[in-house]
Amino acid sequence: MNDFRFAQVHYQIAVEVDPSFPNVYFNLGLVLSINKETGAAVTALSNYQELVPADERKKAEELFQNLKRPWRRKRKPKPDLKAKRKAKG
Repeated sequence: MNDFRFAQVHYQIAVEVDPSFPNVYFNLGLVLSINKETGAAVTALSNYQELVPADERKKAEELFQNLKRPWRRKRKPKPDLKAKRKAKG
């Protein structure tokens, strides 16, 4: 069962309880990205970056890069139609 909605709600409540705790934003960003809520994930990770020292911002930057990459399905390569036509003759 890969349902992270409960975790998302948990972290959203934690943000309301203590909005100055940076790790909550990081974990919320992770869960939001898993739940394919990219915009909200970026916002949470931005909040994390604002609350942590510069050397800890790298974790969020790596996630940002992953979120920017489009999810691609592995596709079969398209057949070379010209080569097939030449082979047929």
